[in-house]
Amino acid sequence: MTDAVRRFWSGLLIVVGGLMTALCGTCTAFYVVAGIVDASHPGPENYGGVVLVAALILGGLPTLVGALLLWLGLRLRKASAPTA
Repeated sequence: MTDAVRRFWSGLLIVVGGLMTALCGTCTAFYVVAGIVDASHPGPENYGGVVLVAALILGGLPTLVGALLLWLGLRLRKASAPTA
């Protein structure tokens, strides 16, 4: 793989992984906090536990995939760095 192709793919992985991690992670954190706050209030409409589990499953997995892509992109870029 040439250096230009390696830099392109590493940059693409970094951008996509960073966006996935930032956007999915922020949304997941918001719903986790909302689930914890909702679970602390007693009442018949208490769905805090369900919201918490759903947020961790539906938002946590894309966040982990984004973090993995970001890590792979940084690792690929580091491997293509010129050694002087």
